[in-house]
Amino acid sequence: MEKIDEKDKRIIELISRNPRITQKQLAEKLNISQPAVSMRISKLREIGLLEIQVGINPEKAKMVLAKVEIKTKDVGFLTEISKCPYVIFASTSTGKFNVILFMAGEDYRTLEAVVNRHIREIAEIDDLEFNIILDTYGKVVVPIKTVERYEELPKCALKLLENHGCRECFYYKKGTCLGCPLLLDYKGKLFKMSNNVLVNR
Repeated sequence: MEKIDEKDKRIIELISRNPRITQKQLAEKLNISQPAVSMRISKLREIGLLEIQVGINPEKAKMVLAKVEIKTKDVGFLTEISKCPYVIFASTSTGKFNVILFMAGEDYRTLEAVVNRHIREIAEIDDLEFNIILDTYGKVVVPIKTVERYEELPKCALKLLENHGCRECFYYKKGTCLGCPLLLDYKGKLFKMSNNVLVNR
């Protein structure tokens, strides 16, 4: 890793606390020029030590968070599953359950339906545990995932479209799932994109 100094660390700390802080404010706090701050920020971004994530604050938006622990011998499905709008991120780990998914949605029933309808059906999965997260400590950001072209849809969404979208899904018809945010059937509000170019075929 490229060497960084105390000023670099302080920049990371200050931006982590307040992503809206200006370069002028950073320069004043660090007692250096604004161009020097700009150069340091560029360097930190280039070497991967400074990332700014934009998304929804789940606590303020009253979202439900869940953790899914998976036992599998083949993690190849993670590339596709990480495209799901409800999946915040996916990771591999040690232990009996060697894959962990963190999910976020507008209600727990939708998350449970997504797990039961799509994730449990993955052939490579040997065992799975689904748990609702009660409290979080620290900042969590939920990204908004969209696609602009039909060809970019994850396999699970394409499979839904082959079967007339969410409308024929048991959970959707029963009213226990809001549907896939990437399709027009989606009945929620948080992930809805008015300029979504996708149509149910």
